[in-house]
Amino acid sequence: MDEPPPSARPPASWRRWSGLIVVGVLAIILIWLNTHRDAGRGSATGGPASTATNGSDAPASEASADPVVVIEGALQAWGQFAIDGDLDRMAPFFWADGPQWANLENDAADILVRSDPGPSYLTSVVDANVVDATDGQQTVVAGVTFGRTGESTQTLRWRISLHRRDGRWAIWSITTTP
Repeated sequence: MDEPPPSARPPASWRRWSGLIVVGVLAIILIWLNTHRDAGRGSATGGPASTATNGSDAPASEASADPVVVIEGALQAWGQFAIDGDLDRMAPFFWADGPQWANLENDAADILVRSDPGPSYLTSVVDANVVDATDGQQTVVAGVTFGRTGESTQTLRWRISLHRRDGRWAIWSITTTP
């Protein structure tokens, strides 16, 4: 193909500006997509899908479809919560009118005054067994491990009470068992 005469082509500066505008618009779109990709979906690994502020608020439905998934998500969030005290990260997994939420609020106040919280904790759930179940409640006994660099791993045995409201499970209370 023959190229158009130089007078018919846009000037180089115009082509350069057009290219920069296209690249800028694409960058803005990519940034927007990256920051909004989890909107509307429950997240078990990072930020909260909803913030529970009172007893009537329900956790995110996707994160709370299965009681064991709720426990795993709560523990993952707890690993970070233990160093930053951010209750919003815990909200999708706990009922705000339950006794465990009250404990988390007390813990958050203590965590926030620490000057050097250290790295986040790695957590895991082992041998989770439903020991009691009714229509709207389940009790799960599970081994729970907390560990982080420079510290010994702690293994605890927990009895976790979950309540279901509007088809969604969330943690009501946690007690340590022998």
